[in-house]
This record gives sequence, C-alpha cells and structure tokens, in this order.
Amino acid sequence: TSLRAFDDDSRRPATGWVTWGAFELEPSELRAGVGVRRFDLRFLWTEEHLRKRDLDELRKLQRRKTPPDGPPWVDWRQIAVGQEFLRKYLPLAGITLFYLSLVGGFSAAVVSRALQNSQLTKDRRTVVRRLIRTTKFVLTLTRDLRPGGQGLDAVQRVRSVHDRVDDDGGVDDRPTLEDHVATLLAFSYQVLVGVEHFARLTRDECEGYLHLWRYVGHELGVPDEWNPLDSPRRAKATLESILMHILEPDETSRRLAHHVLKAIPGRFDHRAAWCRFFIGDTLADALHLPRPNKWTKARLFLERHFLIGYASLLNVPILSQWILRFHDFIIDTVLKKASSRPPGEPRY
Repeated sequence: TSLRAFDDDSRRPATGWVTWGAFELEPSELRAGVGVRRFDLRFLWTEEHLRKRDLDELRKLQRRKTPPDGPPWVDWRQIAVGQEFLRKYLPLAGITLFYLSLVGGFSAAVVSRALQNSQLTKDRRTVVRRLIRTTKFVLTLTRDLRPGGQGLDAVQRVRSVHDRVDDDGGVDDRPTLEDHVATLLAFSYQVLVGVEHFARLTRDECEGYLHLWRYVGHELGVPDEWNPLDSPRRAKATLESILMHILEPDETSRRLAHHVLKAIPGRFDHRAAWCRFFIGDTLADALHLPRPNKWTKARLFLERHFLIGYASLLNVPILSQWILRFHDFIIDTVLKKASSRPPGEPRY
C-alpha cells in the first residue's frame, strides 16, 4: 500500500510480526515499528495507525450535515491537478477501481453483507448499469466542482441518495462513518496504489488526487477530523487500519465477487486473474477465485505490459496530447449519454 513518490516507514525492517482477526483486539506487543500482516497485506505499524477502539468509535458515527460554504482548506490548484490525474490515467484508474477497490472490497464480510440486497446482486444487465452509473459519477469529477458546477452537482446528487438511505434504513442498516471513510479511501488512495503498478506518479499528482477526494468527502458529509486525505501518510495508515479491522471474507463475499466478475463481458477466468493480480494470491484464494492457467498468465502478462507502455506514452509530449484528447472524447461521450438518460433512470 506504499506509494513510490513518498518515503515512508515501510522501507525499514520490522522489529517483529503480528496479526489478528477482523474486529479483534490488537496483540499487546503491537507498537510503532512492528510489522503487521493479514492475507497479502504487509506494513509497519506507526503512530498514525488507528487501533480498534478508534475504529469502533468510527463505526458508531454517521455522516454530518455539510456546511453551506466550501471548506477553508480547499486548494483549487490541487483540485485541478487531481482532475488532470483522472483525465491522464483514465483506463488505469478504471481497472483499479473495479478489480481492487470494488471486487477486492467484497473481501470485507461486513461490506458484502450490506450489499447483498443491492443492485450488484441482480441480473447481469442491472449490475453493468450500476457500474456504469458509478463510472459516470467519477468522470463527472473532471468537471467544475465550484458551486453551480456540473461536478459539484453530481456530488450533491450522490449525497442526497445517501441521505435517503440514512432516512429509510434502520439504525443497524445505515452505513457507518467507517464505511464512508473506507469508500473514500477506495476511490482515492487505493487508486493511486493501483495506478502505480503501471506508471510512476509524482508527488504533486498523488497529493492533488487525494485533495480532490478530500473535497468530495467533505461535500458528502465526512467530518474533516475523520477525513484522512489531508496527507498520503495518514491516508495510507487509515486504509491499513480499516483493512485490519474489517478484512475477512465469508461466503457472501465469495458469492458477490464471483457474481460481479461474471456480469462483465469476457471470460471469468481472465477477470479473476486480473483481480488476483491486484489483491494478491492469498486473498484471491480466500475468495475462491480460480488460479490462472499458463495461457491466461501469458495474456495477463501481455496486457499488463501494454498498459505499462501506454502509461509511458503519457510522458511523451506530442503523443500525450493526442492520448488526452482521446480520453476527453471518452469522458464527453459518457457524460452526454448520462445527461440524456431515459426518464426515471438515476443519473449517478
């Protein structure tokens, strides 16, 4: 979960290794400098990480009403850098969001159980339409996020959906603040981690993309004191803490992961191989994803290196301009279709 653009404690040797189960209390020997592992996750514990008592408190909290004015800390230059990141790394961010953030996120049983009656469990067409709506929302963030802008309008529409879910559901059915923070990290920090498999990111790109989602999180009702996207170090520590707190797949996790992977056009074993690449063999085995045969491995190898080459072209001045124009064409086409949706169909 480390980013190459930042020096962090993950490069130091661990003084020992510990592990524990989801929602369990940490072992007494846990302190800064101790290595933590679960499935394929490996990291060094720091003072920025959150303990079970902190995350238990986070699970008791709900989103709060967003102030009428924008946050005083918003930096529109960084917002623009984050929007440019989305334009530039459009295909890489897309596959990361699907295989790592979404399907990988099903590995948390508490998340899968909350989604077992959602549109993601319906027929193939409904699943694809739900994924397309999420894609449209992310792409709309490349638009104006100031008051009255298309981007902020999309965020406010999503917030209104969350408000209805909070109002209609019982106390036990409402998403907790930990759920919202985890989702925020899945769309932000995890995307940076995934894109770094193919491209070398700059500090400015990473900080700008996190700032973009920090602002989105604020507008969605995540309190600033619990929003970890003010720094890459805090974002990394919070993501790792939440993963240790909730990451434990069960039968619902396996069923949902298989269902969504099979809903996408293409061979299931090929989709499963991509998911395994992002989440690691141990967690993929826990989700009962098939191990790829030699032909699937060869195809995945070629596709990965194609994407690495594609990302390298983004640093070639003339070619990068043509690629960005192509990405802009895709974004414009998708958003135009979103604005001309059939009556009654949600926009995001």
